[in-house]
Amino acid sequence: MTPRPILAAGLMLLSAAAFAQSAASFASTESQFASSAAPVFAAASDGRYKLTEKRANETLDILKTLRGYAGDVKDASEKLRKEMLGSRYDDMVNTQLMPALFDARATAETLDKTYDLEKGNVKDGLKAAKGGDYASIDAALSRIAAFEADYEARTKATEARVNEVRAAYGRDFGNAKNALAQFQKIALIQELLAAKPKLVKKIELQATSLRPLQWTVVLQKEQKDSNDPRLAQIPRTISVLDGASSISYPVVVR
Repeated sequence: MTPRPILAAGLMLLSAAAFAQSAASFASTESQFASSAAPVFAAASDGRYKLTEKRANETLDILKTLRGYAGDVKDASEKLRKEMLGSRYDDMVNTQLMPALFDARATAETLDKTYDLEKGNVKDGLKAAKGGDYASIDAALSRIAAFEADYEARTKATEARVNEVRAAYGRDFGNAKNALAQFQKIALIQELLAAKPKLVKKIELQATSLRPLQWTVVLQKEQKDSNDPRLAQIPRTISVLDGASSISYPVVVR
């Protein structure tokens, strides 16, 4: 019969061996899991980067489009200013158009500078994100999105103000040009224009006052001392409809 201490020692040795084998098996399993999971984690990391990169490119595209929009508003405002000054609408330019034009210039300049600056920030942020640090790119994209929302609203508001001035100018100048056209259609004026020898040198609109702007239809005689009796029959005003109202313009014969 085997003594009990020897049996106990044998059982302890067997238990230790079993534990060691179990631990080795666990370690092997854990290593295999880590090895098999590595591609999954890498794919997840790569997927996040690609999504961030896509979002960054889309955000910059929106900012670039907004920059172009603001530039178009500024250019259109500058063109309108030049046209209005050429049509003698100096007072309307100074009091109504210029405040909006100043804003259009400032907005376009800010968007130009911001786009160039943020393009560099996004590039640096994406470089850091490749290394696993997304703090910089996330902050940049959030900042750009807020900026875009603000400046899109500003640009639209400026464009609306410019369009209001354009409409007021077009309506006022359009009425004056309509008055000139109506005057030239009068039978007596047609007769004078066709007269031989020539009686009428030209008929045009002239601004007799700039503040407020007052248009006058001016008929200039070919000969200043002409005394053709028909010249005395020329009406001294010409009226046109502006919606439901009538506007009269003075007529001067020189």
